[in-house]
Amino acid sequence: MFAVIYRVYIKPGREADYQAAWKQVACYFMQHRGAIGSCLHRSDEGYWVAYSRWPDKATRDNSWPGDNAPSEQLPADIRAAIVTLQDCGDRKLPEICMDVVADFLCNLTVYELTKSDPEKLKTGHDIFMNYFLDLYKDLHIEPDTKSYLTKIMDATQRALETQDDLHAILVYLRDKPVGFSTFGPLENPDSILIRTLPINPEYRNIELDIRNTIASHVRQRFPKSKEMVIMVRKANTHHQELCLRAGFLQDDGVFGKSNYIRTTYDPASYFGYFKGLTISSELIPKQF
Repeated sequence: MFAVIYRVYIKPGREADYQAAWKQVACYFMQHRGAIGSCLHRSDEGYWVAYSRWPDKATRDNSWPGDNAPSEQLPADIRAAIVTLQDCGDRKLPEICMDVVADFLCNLTVYELTKSDPEKLKTGHDIFMNYFLDLYKDLHIEPDTKSYLTKIMDATQRALETQDDLHAILVYLRDKPVGFSTFGPLENPDSILIRTLPINPEYRNIELDIRNTIASHVRQRFPKSKEMVIMVRKANTHHQELCLRAGFLQDDGVFGKSNYIRTTYDPASYFGYFKGLTISSELIPKQF
């Protein structure tokens, strides 16, 4: 995960303009460009401070112009808001760029499951069922959604028992299980497929934090891999947006890269997403 601290003295009388433009830009970057979150402060020394978190430096650099003109890839209203931010500044202090080493803002921890953890696997099963039953209740993906999800989870548990390169983890907020994921390499170990990534529905307010915590763990588990791959139901617009916010690119070319993907996911029902792994990388994935 990557974080940046921005510091600037605002021209007298332009504080309201700066705050409005910052809110517009920050919300856009979170909704469409992969930013994880941002917070605006006013220091007792007179300058304003914005703290911003991103999955990685490349995602930030592709969206934020720094001292240059806004990218032409951004919508006109966002480019105008960035120009307003730059115009409101009286004197800008150097940015402070940081790689996140340890994160206790949400106090999330990861527990990697083993075959001898039936109780924790049951916890993952319950998170999976509760999350997708709630998510799919209005999508009508299958005639009997509960039976469909039960079949998928049963197959996942059998695979965990027989495939050494398939991993499962739980994410805890203090002592409360809030997320579950299974993941492993495709035929080409440069590519890691996130098979599923449900969260405890009670914690949707920190869904991005949970997913990014899982992504950090996946990357640490496979440090030499070059990309993460996610398959998302075409009817599941919620996860499509999460992927884009995490900096993933939709690319149905993934169907041609892996026999497992070709035989497991129907191109008529799924989109493929991928994200290259740079120095530090996160993600917001989905399988079903």
